[in-house]
Amino acid sequence: MCVLTYISYLLNKCKKKTCKKFLVVDPDNIVPQIMSQETCSRHLANRLLKMWQAKHSTQQSRSTTIWKPVKCPRQLGSIECGYYLQMYIREIVRNPHAPITELFNTKSAYQQEEIDEVRIEWTSFVGRFV
Repeated sequence: MCVLTYISYLLNKCKKKTCKKFLVVDPDNIVPQIMSQETCSRHLANRLLKMWQAKHSTQQSRSTTIWKPVKCPRQLGSIECGYYLQMYIREIVRNPHAPITELFNTKSAYQQEEIDEVRIEWTSFVGRFV
């Protein structure tokens, strides 16, 4: 719930033109639970790619998707996972034209100040509704 709330915050902050580039999907609603996490992620991405191609009337250029490993910053402890996910989403929304490999292959972990910045944004946004 916290992550979805933060996504709402980010979508409220971004420009209308930029927001149209993003689609928020709950993977639990479209991906079978039996798959491994990696297979599940690829299945979801392939389905989203097919939806995008159908919407934009484009032909599939390859028979299969070529996957590139992206190394995201790794959390150092066991309690920051939600904040790390929010940081990933924030980076993508703030840099909609940058390739993901450029956004995330640059550092091994987020600094505490960066995590605190997300915490402050989240609490400020949620505080308006409390």
